[in-house]
Amino acid sequence: MNILNGFQDLWFLFYTAPVVIKVALGVIAFVVSLFIVMLTIIAISYAFDRIKKRNYKKLNGLHRELAVDILSSKEIFTPSEIQIAYANHCGRLNYAAYYSLVPTCQELLEKDPSLQQSPNFRTFISALGIDNHLETKLGFSSVASKLKTFHQLSRFKVLIADSKILPYTFSRNRFIKKASRSAYIGVSNNNPFKFFDQQDNQINYWDQIILLEQLEHHHKDNLPNFSNWLKYSKNDSQTIFLIKAASHFKQYGCVKALIALLDEENPNIREEAIKALGIMQVQKVENKLINLYNSQPNACKDAIIEAIFNINSKNASDFLKEAFEQSPNYESKKLIAEVLYSYEDKDHKTFNELMEVTDGFNKRILEHVRNPLNKLSLTAPESNNVLLLDNNDSSEDSYVIKSAN
Repeated sequence: MNILNGFQDLWFLFYTAPVVIKVALGVIAFVVSLFIVMLTIIAISYAFDRIKKRNYKKLNGLHRELAVDILSSKEIFTPSEIQIAYANHCGRLNYAAYYSLVPTCQELLEKDPSLQQSPNFRTFISALGIDNHLETKLGFSSVASKLKTFHQLSRFKVLIADSKILPYTFSRNRFIKKASRSAYIGVSNNNPFKFFDQQDNQINYWDQIILLEQLEHHHKDNLPNFSNWLKYSKNDSQTIFLIKAASHFKQYGCVKALIALLDEENPNIREEAIKALGIMQVQKVENKLINLYNSQPNACKDAIIEAIFNINSKNASDFLKEAFEQSPNYESKKLIAEVLYSYEDKDHKTFNELMEVTDGFNKRILEHVRNPLNKLSLTAPESNNVLLLDNNDSSEDSYVIKSAN
């Protein structure tokens, strides 16, 4: 009763107090309540984190042993056999066990990707409910957890219905949108490449790495031809990625589209197209690159020098010599000197001729490149790697690789 009277007295004092004091007390009460709520959330998060770490530490070794034994075995296991093996070796498979099971399996796959080729891999993932666990996490996770889950879905090659991931691919959160679109390539059971048709598909350098990894990981032997996207994409960042993908996977059906991109207005696209043609060693385009050289910005000029080095036709020594003499950029001069020194045979004929007629700082650059104590950043490709292509330009199918010998 005394407590009730005390509360009544406090309420009376608050009710009769001036407005300024009421506001001040209200603010104080709000701040204290907010502080208590934050402390409670932190305490709960800390408790959950402790549980996760404890379960991971307790089950990590057991999960690792079980996964390696099953995925390395040539024997075919049924789902029930895997579940019984888990119960006998690791104990009860509950929600807390996934705190260790999922990251442990992810670590194993990143360390040894060949485990995914096991005939038991799909059965192992579905029998232990890893696929259902990850799908469930998408609906209740924080942004950071969603990003992690998208990566795990892709890593475990979990195929899910489009309806479960498509909403995230149009999220207002750009991080979730990018992560889900990258994961979509690996987890979609319908049309994994659909977002290459979208014009809002902004792709930065880190996104390029992730997407190339996805293509390498999931579709290396069944890739679509990137040629049409290269022709019709209006998104410069996506076009740059497609150029890199075409050269990375050596899609010679894209050569005609890459050559057309040499006339693009965007110098970044031209630069990547030049690099791609060099990496693919398209000897046919060498003369066009030489003719373009003087009209290009410095980054494209350097790309042309590198492309000529990679094509390695042995017919561009005079051009490299002239480019060195005319270049006003010392970094570019060093690149050209390295290319010219590595481009020719052991006699370095053109390089030595250039040494005789050069003086001042330019000669210092040449001497620096020629010094055997200085390791060159370039490694000359073998001459027999040069690709000769048919002269018939009537169709993309005319770009047939021939032996250079």
